[in-house]
Amino acid sequence: MKQVLWSLLFVTCGLFTAKINAEDQQLWVSANKTLFKQGTVSSSFYTELRTQNGVDDLSGFFAGPKLSYKLNEHVKVATAGKFIRLYNTSGDDQLQRLELEASFSSGKLASGWRFGLRNRVEYIEKDSETNGRYRIRVSADKDASLAHIKRFHIRQEWILDEDYQLTEYRLVPFAFTLKNALMGAQVSYLLRRKSKTGEYSHVLSLAWQF
Repeated sequence: MKQVLWSLLFVTCGLFTAKINAEDQQLWVSANKTLFKQGTVSSSFYTELRTQNGVDDLSGFFAGPKLSYKLNEHVKVATAGKFIRLYNTSGDDQLQRLELEASFSSGKLASGWRFGLRNRVEYIEKDSETNGRYRIRVSADKDASLAHIKRFHIRQEWILDEDYQLTEYRLVPFAFTLKNALMGAQVSYLLRRKSKTGEYSHVLSLAWQF
């Protein structure tokens, strides 16, 4: 219960800082399906839909495969390709994105917390032009003993351009994974801030892992 109260406090502070604007609310729904897992190698397929200002206002679609290799119990490397379509008032954009990432997990500590670090390089192609960016994410999670909640999560991510300038900041002060009764869905509140414009977005994310 103490973790719940602290998480709600973080959410309240985040919403207050961002000065909520109803036009900045988004919903992201994603599913990640494991295709095969053999020893240290695994493969999955990812899909995601994003809406803005209401469920009927589709703003983005993401889909693509991922191949992962576990070096040891703490370190994993992966590569993924994604087809992306973004919908906006000036017309639709089609992008292809190649992802190369390495992640570290601490394993469960004596306190019950697990900490993680993920570094990712992305190459994004649009209109025959390719640009790169970097994403750094730190995370923490802890098992819960509540009736319908399996685990609590906290995440923070920085997105930088090719010149290592910060372009976007993402904070997940509160997320939880539900137990199998709801297919293990992970529910997250995410606060995004774009550095160039100073715009904030408030995102409700629903994610499933099969």
